[in-house]
Amino acid sequence: MGYILDECPVMHSCCCCVPLRVGTVVIGVLGLIGAGGFLWVGSTEGARRLATSGVVGTSLLRSVRYFCGASGVLLAAAHALVLAAAVHESDALCEVYIWFMAVWSVVLFALATTVSVQAALASFEASAFAALAFALLFLVLTFILILIVANYRMTLP
Repeated sequence: MGYILDECPVMHSCCCCVPLRVGTVVIGVLGLIGAGGFLWVGSTEGARRLATSGVVGTSLLRSVRYFCGASGVLLAAAHALVLAAAVHESDALCEVYIWFMAVWSVVLFALATTVSVQAALASFEASAFAALAFALLFLVLTFILILIVANYRMTLP
């Protein structure tokens, strides 16, 4: 992976004053909390609330529920890996996290675009805009997280 990430912008700290290792641990903990959110949407209660909000039509509700449940499990595993990478100073685990998050964010964006188009066709313009806004915000956040973990990886011996 050095062929791509050696060219990324170099940071020596996370958020101006936090060491990269601590930032990586914070990313892992916050990612586990975010994974819990995806698991909640995949649960029966989360799916019921999603259906009553009108954000996702009934035709996509089951697919979104299964995707969120599976994503919650995969995100929990990926963020547990990045925690282990920070604790054990493993560049290989950092690479696994980076590649997983890159691929997963593209898949999430594709799903959010599908949900947005379906909501727009069902005359839920606000829901369509919210789905796309969430996806774009998540892409930017994922890019920042990848940069932090990549820079931490470059500081490892």
